[in-house]
Amino acid sequence: MSRMYPRPLPDSVRQDPRRSAEVRTWEALDTLDDDFACFWSVRWQSRDPRAAARDGEADFVVAHPRMGLLVLEVKGGRIGRDGDGWYSIDREGVRHGIQDPAEQARRNRYHLMDKLREFPGWAGRTLRAGHGVVLPDCRVEGALALDLPREIVLAHDDLVRLRQRIPELFRHYTREGDDTPGLGADGVDLLARTMARTFALRSPLGAELAEDDRRILTLTEQQLDVLDLLSCNRRVVVRGAAGTGKTVLAAEKAKRLALEGFRVLLTCFNHPLADLLAASLRGVAGVTVATFNTLCHDLAVEAGLPVDEHVQGRAEQQEFFRCVHPELLMKALDRMPERRFDAIVVDEAQDFWEEWWVPLGLCLADPDHGILYAFLDANQRVYRRPQGLPDGAVETVLTKNLRNTRLIHAEAGRYYQGAPTVAVGPEGREVERVPIPEGSTLVRELSRVLHRLIRDEGIPPGDIAILTGRALSHGGLDAVDRIGAFPVTRDPAAAGFVVVQSVHRFKGLERPVVILADLESLAAPFADQVMYVGLTRARGHVVVVGGADGYSARNGSSS
Repeated sequence: MSRMYPRPLPDSVRQDPRRSAEVRTWEALDTLDDDFACFWSVRWQSRDPRAAARDGEADFVVAHPRMGLLVLEVKGGRIGRDGDGWYSIDREGVRHGIQDPAEQARRNRYHLMDKLREFPGWAGRTLRAGHGVVLPDCRVEGALALDLPREIVLAHDDLVRLRQRIPELFRHYTREGDDTPGLGADGVDLLARTMARTFALRSPLGAELAEDDRRILTLTEQQLDVLDLLSCNRRVVVRGAAGTGKTVLAAEKAKRLALEGFRVLLTCFNHPLADLLAASLRGVAGVTVATFNTLCHDLAVEAGLPVDEHVQGRAEQQEFFRCVHPELLMKALDRMPERRFDAIVVDEAQDFWEEWWVPLGLCLADPDHGILYAFLDANQRVYRRPQGLPDGAVETVLTKNLRNTRLIHAEAGRYYQGAPTVAVGPEGREVERVPIPEGSTLVRELSRVLHRLIRDEGIPPGDIAILTGRALSHGGLDAVDRIGAFPVTRDPAAAGFVVVQSVHRFKGLERPVVILADLESLAAPFADQVMYVGLTRARGHVVVVGGADGYSARNGSSS
């Protein structure tokens, strides 16, 4: 059995009746010894110094380490020649004009030899070469033309004895005493690398992400069916891991309620997420979008209550937002009962303090029977179970990750414990890790990564977010307005710029590409939260820049 290129012959060729002559020739050549290498449909383009680019094609090229090289031209059907030239008659009896097969085979033989000499390793090589014509549908008794003797014609009867006929064809081109070297085993291998290359063209990451994003957005639309199933329930808790479409569902539920005439509050924890939700619902009357703390502050100011605008210290600020703001909200509602809502939708509800839920429920015009939907992350490894959720709520769990590629989903799964989630999007790329060499800096490596992603991979700057494990000030990124050649912004709503933000502030948001940085020495369980949230912000690709002790200690863990 000879070495056939390609093997197997494509089904599209085998099933094409117009190529049956080539199929039968391929099968006959496959009976040769394994010293032979046979190449089907060899095409090339070369440039004639005196003319434009020149195309060439050989139906088959047969190579042998000792004998040399043959170019074979295949002609199917009944072949003939008259005053109008060469022709073939197909199975339906239709006549087709064809090129002179001998001239075609001879021309392609010489052109192929010229082309091979252009490749590295072929210059200066001298080898034995010939050409022949294969007529699988014809019986041939003698010479067909002065330049087409019987010796170089392989007819119907010859196909069953190619093990004899191919060596005879080679000998036809061998003069007595000819000591021209053959190809040699290395020459046959070189021929295979030249004419039967296998390759996979790497598309720029930007092109891959555009296609992945299209598929992911299509999948996200399917998740809206969940709302139809829950439409008759007034109190609902929707749990799901990152990427299961909770924010999309929350915004859609708020929109549907508003279109039904309800006064709706759509609330969350983070300001950037609130800005995103507000932008997505711009123009929808009846929806108020605000973080819980913003709602408390604004209603307190509107009600004329004294609000301390300058709380100092991290611990004091946390206590103020956790306990004082809810008290102000309840006082404001007492003064302005008309500012209550018919329905409340909470996104990222796992971030809400227990002390917030009672005041939030009092924001309903009917606290006992008003509509309240809460969407929360089901990751038990990172988040505490929220306390204070509405009693008697119908609960449902989202099980399909629609945001992230499968490889990102698998990586984030190292930091997830909860209901099993299946990624149904595209495969994507492996998470990329870029160390910071000794003597370099975080900003310098970020600059190199941005240059590669934007300039080489074709990713728009606005599709990239650099997220840090801690506050921006820790890594010195709080004041930078450029990283390398690229302007950056801290505002996720700013279009066309690379956004630089902390993982914490970016919760609930997403980008096609996320670069995670400043992860050194993160302590558990904070490290788990940073990695889980950071990884799942990326729809298509993640780059981890620098050392990540907390991350590395868990990398490879399946828990």
